[in-house]
Amino acid sequence: MTWWRALTYVGIWAALTLYYLGSNRSSHPVAEAPASAKPNELRLLPKGASAVGAFELEAGGRILRCRRVEDQWEVLYPQHARVPSDLIAATVGALADLEAIKVVGSELTPQAEAEFGLSHPLVRLSVGDATSHVTVLLGLRNPAQTAVYARREGEREVLLVGLNVQYYVDLLLETLRRQTG
Repeated sequence: MTWWRALTYVGIWAALTLYYLGSNRSSHPVAEAPASAKPNELRLLPKGASAVGAFELEAGGRILRCRRVEDQWEVLYPQHARVPSDLIAATVGALADLEAIKVVGSELTPQAEAEFGLSHPLVRLSVGDATSHVTVLLGLRNPAQTAVYARREGEREVLLVGLNVQYYVDLLLETLRRQTG
């Protein structure tokens, strides 16, 4: 490459850089959308994690029942299982924070429900307090394996939700498997 060609490329680079810097400065600032305008404000639990006093997990033939006693989780069933309280709290917190990514369907046929893995759900999570009780069913993962299909028991609306809760459920199930064989 000759010096003349190299200087030409440097000159073109400098001109494009100046053009880029000059054209990106806008005299009109872009207004940000307000935080309350989130499109995915649909939560599976109506109340926060601090309101939950009881938690039950049913998956893979295993059952875990817990209750909150003074900000600590106590395992009720299986009786001799030692599950860390903070793991249960993290699972309940993830469930309480869970928002729908997308509403997949609202009036599904039994065949369509089976395709989402919700006719026989893989995971059943129940939480409650002194006045209410909510059960969330988790089915199969979406084809991209980036989310899981879910719905509240007794409702027909199927939601696509992130894998955060599934992660904590897997940790709880692994803890139970190690202890009960």
